[in-house]
Amino acid sequence: MKKLFMLLALLALLFNVGGAFAADGDELSTTSFRVDSNGQVYYKRLYEVATTSDTLTAAESGKTIIYNPATSQSTFTLPTAAAGLEFTFLQAYGHGDSLKKMVLEPADTDTFVGCVTLATTTTFVAGDSLISTTATGDTVTIVGASTKWYCTNRIGVWVDNN
Repeated sequence: MKKLFMLLALLALLFNVGGAFAADGDELSTTSFRVDSNGQVYYKRLYEVATTSDTLTAAESGKTIIYNPATSQSTFTLPTAAAGLEFTFLQAYGHGDSLKKMVLEPADTDTFVGCVTLATTTTFVAGDSLISTTATGDTVTIVGASTKWYCTNRIGVWVDNN
């Protein structure tokens, strides 16, 4: 019994010394998850309110872009499509104003798939951009794969911009 107790005490010491536990008040955090010293995990979805054009990076994957245009059309340049990348775009203020369009610009080698609203065959070729027709509430989530951006959760009218 004494040997078992010693073994358990030794194992507990090894795990504690290895830094597996946080001191009171310490926090482990990432851009969207936070773990406090009590082990409680918190999740916060990343978002950005954009008023002008922006170049997105792979590190921003998971982000929702809420587009509230200042005065003119804006282009959101995407990183090269890759498995695991995901972005959501929302037209917060469009009201059909053709000057406030939201353009999603892929890498020259990437293609959008399943993104047009109409039942017709898509005409996208590598490098073609996707554009919202500027209705408030137009939304699309794009999910990356090798050389492709797949559209999911599409609301409103989205068309091939080329």
